[in-house]
Amino acid sequence: FTKNTRNHIKAETSPNFILYYIVITTAVFILFRLGDVSFSPHFILNKYIFNNSVRVIGRYNFGITWSLTLLSFYLLCKYPPLIVKYNKCINPLCTLIILNFFTFQNSAQSIFDATDASATYNAEMRYLVTSPSNNERIGTIMAGKALANCFTPLSRKALVIPDVRIPHEAITKDTQALKISFLDVTHPRMSLPCFEESYFEQNRIHISESCPEDLCVNFNDIGPKDRSRFTFHKDKNLFCLSEGG
Repeated sequence: FTKNTRNHIKAETSPNFILYYIVITTAVFILFRLGDVSFSPHFILNKYIFNNSVRVIGRYNFGITWSLTLLSFYLLCKYPPLIVKYNKCINPLCTLIILNFFTFQNSAQSIFDATDASATYNAEMRYLVTSPSNNERIGTIMAGKALANCFTPLSRKALVIPDVRIPHEAITKDTQALKISFLDVTHPRMSLPCFEESYFEQNRIHISESCPEDLCVNFNDIGPKDRSRFTFHKDKNLFCLSEGG
């Protein structure tokens, strides 16, 4: 940090305003990081606007990191003697950051596999899959299958698909993924054309006209665009086509 940089910040911006901004921003991201707590902004937005589709609250850590970085920058500009101490610590800090990369679970090969994945994918999904390995998630999605155990379960109206996890000690190179149809194939009038012609996308469910009019699906909840077409049946614990759906 040069003397001109510090003088420019002092001349153009009120230090108190910068400090208030940093403190408020940090507090807001910490509230988001609380996740599914009734007073958390994450909970409110997720429930009333995003249809419970926002997950992995750990990503809010980026905002906390950014706020703390701004706070460090502010303190260095306001208290120049800190710069000398900062310069002494910068090399060890960079070394620790580099060493931290070795603690990541994903190997370098998995990163290369992700970058080499095909840009085309099958958007017509017909199966729900519990993958035995995190490294298979990209290939599973590209093949047109939905992951039933991706991160933590969403809020749901029914626990149709449980949070199935394959024990780590039971996984070998020959372990196959658990796969089920998104359709209730136990329906007595289920047919092959119904199975083959029906599929779902990220936000829509497409049911073939050859399917029974009361067919059910193996979903924990129904998206906003299809909610009027399905009714939750407590006796079956499933979402089924409504009359005229």
